[in-house]
Amino acid sequence: MTKMQNIDSEIVKSPKASAFTLIVAFVCVALVGLALIPLLPVKLNPSRTLPGFTVRFSMPGTSARVVEMTATSKLEAMLARVKGIRGISSTSGNGWGSVSVNLDKHVDAAVARFEASTIIRQTWPELPDGVSYPYIQMHIVGQSVVFLWHLRSMHPLLLS
Repeated sequence: MTKMQNIDSEIVKSPKASAFTLIVAFVCVALVGLALIPLLPVKLNPSRTLPGFTVRFSMPGTSARVVEMTATSKLEAMLARVKGIRGISSTSGNGWGSVSVNLDKHVDAAVARFEASTIIRQTWPELPDGVSYPYIQMHIVGQSVVFLWHLRSMHPLLLS
């Protein structure tokens, strides 16, 4: 026998799966897939928003330009240090200001809120007189409920 004939005979002798075996294997894999379907996360109305929070404050009797220059820009710069920020923006109006912070989807929002509240506590004495103590409004992904965390005091030492 030649080498070519030996190779051909080995190929013919190699075990092949029968059609029945292939069908049974396919049915088993399909049943496992069907059993795992309820475990897939499906939302009727998926959310495209990221977790985040908004810091709001008031500064009665001042123009939007003064609010921006003296308070909003300082808070925005300080809040930019929070870890896991995807985006930050601010808005100032006559007598008020707000800083919106969008977080990365893998960041723990509670940890970011704690870090932001620590930064606010450290920054507040540097803000001009007349600025109310800023409060944090959380944005929760996938829920229509918005949690509001608000501290107010007429005396700054009561907040420490």
